[in-house]
Amino acid sequence: MSQASKAAADTTWVFKQFLYEDVLRDLDDHFQRLNIDYMPIKGAYLICAGLAQRIRSRTMVDIDILVREGDFNAVISHFSTIPNAAVLKKSWPLYKKGWPFEVAFYYSFRGQTINVDIHKLLNFRQRFLLPPEMLFMRGTKQGHRTLPCAEDALAICLCHGFSHIGQVFSDALFDDVALLANASIDWAKFGEIAVSTGAAAFMYHILRNYEKKVKIPPIRVFKKTLKFTYADILFMLAGTHELGFLPAILRRLFVEIPLCRDPVGLILDKCKRVCLGPA
Repeated sequence: MSQASKAAADTTWVFKQFLYEDVLRDLDDHFQRLNIDYMPIKGAYLICAGLAQRIRSRTMVDIDILVREGDFNAVISHFSTIPNAAVLKKSWPLYKKGWPFEVAFYYSFRGQTINVDIHKLLNFRQRFLLPPEMLFMRGTKQGHRTLPCAEDALAICLCHGFSHIGQVFSDALFDDVALLANASIDWAKFGEIAVSTGAAAFMYHILRNYEKKVKIPPIRVFKKTLKFTYADILFMLAGTHELGFLPAILRRLFVEIPLCRDPVGLILDKCKRVCLGPA
C-alpha cells in the first residue's frame, strides 16, 4: 500500500470512529425505549470501550450488536418498522434458511447508510459457543448497554477470526489481539472461557501466531489435548504465512473442522444448508 493510500485509510478510520460512535449513541436510544439490554461486540466494542483510537487504521464495515436470544424477535421487529432502518435484501431469507443467528439492517444516519448486524448468537453453535447469557452476566452494565469483560472481548475477537477461517487472517485480527491481550486480562479466567467455547485449540493457534509476530514469550493458559497437538503441527507447517498458503476449502477441511466445537454437527449443518439451496 502506498503512503497516500495508508494516509487515506488512517483518515477514513478516524472519521468512522466519530460516525460509529454517534450511531451507537443513536442505537442506544432505541434500546432504552425497548427496555432491552444489548452488547456492542467486535469493532463496536472497541469504540464503546475507548480502545479504537489506539489503532492507527482498521477496516470496519458494520456495527455488530448482540442481544439475549429471548429479546431477539422483539428487537428485530422494532428495527423492521422504524423509518430509517431496512432489512438487507438477503438477510431475512438467510436467517430463515440457515444463518440463524443474525439479521442485518441498513441504518440511515445523517445521510450515511450503516450496516447494523443484530445477533442472538455470535455464530453457529457447532463452530464455537459463547452463550449470550454468560456474556451479559460477566459483562459491565452501563444502562442498557453491557460491555463484555476483558476476557470475553478477547474470546469474541478470536472466535470471530475462526468464523472467517476461509480467508487469510488480516492484520486487523492481530491488531485487535494486541489491544485485548493486555495486562488487565485474567489469563486463568480466559483459559476457562476459551475451553468452554469448544474452540480453545484454534484460539491457541492464533495466539501463537500473534506471539510470533510481536516476539513475546508464549501465553501458556491451556491444558493441551490432542486438538492442541494438531494446532501445534499446523503452526509449524504455516511458517510465516498463517496458513495463507492453503486454499480456502483446505483451510476449512484441515483447520476449521478438526478444531471446531462439534465437527460432525458442523458438517451436517453445512449439508442441510446446501440442500435448502440459495436464499
